[in-house]
Amino acid sequence: MIAFTVLFWPFLWENPIGNFFESLVATSKFYRGDLLPPWYYNLRWIVVTTPLLYSFCFFVGFFISIKALFRYPIKLYPQNRTVLIVIFLFFVPIILPIIYKTTLYDGWRHHYFIYPIFLIFSLKGLIVLFKFIKIKFHGSGYKIINTAFIFIIVSSLINTTQFMVKYHPHQCVYGNILAGRDMRRAKYQFALDYWGLSYRKALEYVLKNDKSKIIKVRVANKPGKDNTYILPYEDRKRLVYVKNLDKAKYFLSNYRGHRGKENIPIKKNIFQ
Repeated sequence: MIAFTVLFWPFLWENPIGNFFESLVATSKFYRGDLLPPWYYNLRWIVVTTPLLYSFCFFVGFFISIKALFRYPIKLYPQNRTVLIVIFLFFVPIILPIIYKTTLYDGWRHHYFIYPIFLIFSLKGLIVLFKFIKIKFHGSGYKIINTAFIFIIVSSLINTTQFMVKYHPHQCVYGNILAGRDMRRAKYQFALDYWGLSYRKALEYVLKNDKSKIIKVRVANKPGKDNTYILPYEDRKRLVYVKNLDKAKYFLSNYRGHRGKENIPIKKNIFQ
């Protein structure tokens, strides 16, 4: 991994270690005018955008791993080398941005690469829970508890699948109940479609339902206009983007940098 990181990152060729840490420090200077996120920013995003069952199993697996590490302190590394490596790979990428005050953008997309490690702990927790049920319960009690646990697992998987199918191709906005009881609440607390991919669907809806030759549109940010380029040429010609809201027939937003605070007349058509 180290070899390929250096190979595909030319900046490191001259001074691999020094330039690597220089890059870490440099990211703290990418100031966007916003306040630095709290230290728990990434952890909160991980918990909110991951199915609750996965997170629960992760904490069980992590707790068991830590407990095993300190059972025999003298043999800490020889007997638990793999566990130590996995913990290192998961937490170091999260801790470094806190230390260096790195600028983080919406969500935890800078750290998606640690998700496989997250799943390793989750699977370990799942195995531990099944073993716990087998040890603590016997006879019909074991069958009932074990079946109930399997039912919870299957229900969680089905729920996640339903969300992905229902919101395709925008399943990236997935959030569990911790994000808010419904999407109306969640959109005011978290960045959802920060790439603005949903603008295409909004534009297609406007073009389909409005037969005017020229349609004046006001968008909340740049992706609203960029999505025009994926539309057929004849449709693109009908869209005219205006800066003045009073001159627009439609206002489109993806709730990035805009939470409905703009003074929009009731007569306007709003797609958010």
